[in-house]
Amino acid sequence: MAYEVVNGTLIPIKEKGQIKKIPLDSIYYRNLTEDYALVINSFKNKILIVDASCIRNNMLEISEEMEELLVTPTRYPDSFSVDNLYDNQKILNAYNSIYISFAITYSCNLRCSYCFQQQYKSLVRKPITLEELEETLAQISILISDNPKLNISFGLFGGEPLLPQNEPIIDRIFQYCVEHKIKIDITTNGIFLPFFAKKLIIHRGIISGIAITVNTLPENYEEAVKITKVANNTKKLLKITQVLLDFGLTIDVGTNFDRTNIDNLINL
Repeated sequence: MAYEVVNGTLIPIKEKGQIKKIPLDSIYYRNLTEDYALVINSFKNKILIVDASCIRNNMLEISEEMEELLVTPTRYPDSFSVDNLYDNQKILNAYNSIYISFAITYSCNLRCSYCFQQQYKSLVRKPITLEELEETLAQISILISDNPKLNISFGLFGGEPLLPQNEPIIDRIFQYCVEHKIKIDITTNGIFLPFFAKKLIIHRGIISGIAITVNTLPENYEEAVKITKVANNTKKLLKITQVLLDFGLTIDVGTNFDRTNIDNLINL
């Protein structure tokens, strides 16, 4: 007996045809009980519950009418070729592009519970030095010189890249981007956007986007801080965001949910 799981409901599958053996190399499965196994074809978003005894040596014995539910691209390599799935011109263009992310420090003014980087105590918290940065930029200059058609873009990441103590490093990176006509994006918690606002506005021509995080509604900020101890001041963050938008910068807004704000998901 086999079932398909549809919207949480088990729908019996009528098996009438011949029995076939289907390889499970690209299909996830695990035993739920001694009698039943879970089979998931993520390529087609199909979930089945099957008789566990039908799975042997990574093969599933199943009736032929169910075979279509378990087809994956790797079953038919010709239909999963680069020529069929991708635009060759876009692939060629991608070979001429490179994205360089500067994690100029892993230090941060927040200790957000969802931040994976705070779990790694060995990460260097101090910013890179100007000397180290110049060595890196020198290597990038060689790359540019040797590959004049290469499209290079930068990213500022961390930790928190927009810490005030990082200002000399950011100034030098901005200068380099202006000199070489390189676009740069910035991922930030947004707290020090007011400190860097003037520089960001002046350099808006090279800034492709600023990614910020808004985790609470303005009216819930004080309550969130009591629980998390750290959080963006949403009201201030939205005010500086509006200023940057008015000057033509692109702002990408993300969020994170935990027990402190999940009830406000829809409103947020």
